[in-house]
Amino acid sequence: SLGDSVDMQELTTINTPPTDDTFTTATSVQATHLGVSQDLLWRSVATSKISSCSTAPTTVGSWSVQNTIGDSSVPITSLVELGSYLYIGKEDGLYATDIDTNAINVMPEVREIVDTKNCHGMWAWHGYLVVPHKGGLYRHVPPSRSRPIRPENLLDNASPVKGRIEAARGTGKRLYLSL
Repeated sequence: SLGDSVDMQELTTINTPPTDDTFTTATSVQATHLGVSQDLLWRSVATSKISSCSTAPTTVGSWSVQNTIGDSSVPITSLVELGSYLYIGKEDGLYATDIDTNAINVMPEVREIVDTKNCHGMWAWHGYLVVPHKGGLYRHVPPSRSRPIRPENLLDNASPVKGRIEAARGTGKRLYLSL
């Protein structure tokens, strides 16, 4: 499992069963979340910080300086790449950063709706991000436009389809939701 107190693992050898695969434990390299963007491996650490590396991610000296994203007391919940941006999901919304780690809140309209599940499980799909949030499911179109895609918004009538979306995934042209 990932965490600020557990060193990262690197899969170094994939074997044919019944032989076990081989993992190498990093020394003093922790991560709460991992993401890849622009050929860099990104990690979140210490509640609200990110850093990156291009080589030797199991070596502590390979990682860049840690940059704080948004409010330092609000935890990061996910890291996802879309286009040339790394998106950082936090309990208070969605942030985007470029290669220089200049981060901006790209969903300021939901900043006050803080929840531990916000942005958890977000994914890139058809050129935009699908962002689970306590305020509903959002479609974020880069660089900074978001709109809700709640089930009740998709119907022309007064539908009883309402509630927090607990799981969602898209395949092909269809989006599947679990309330």
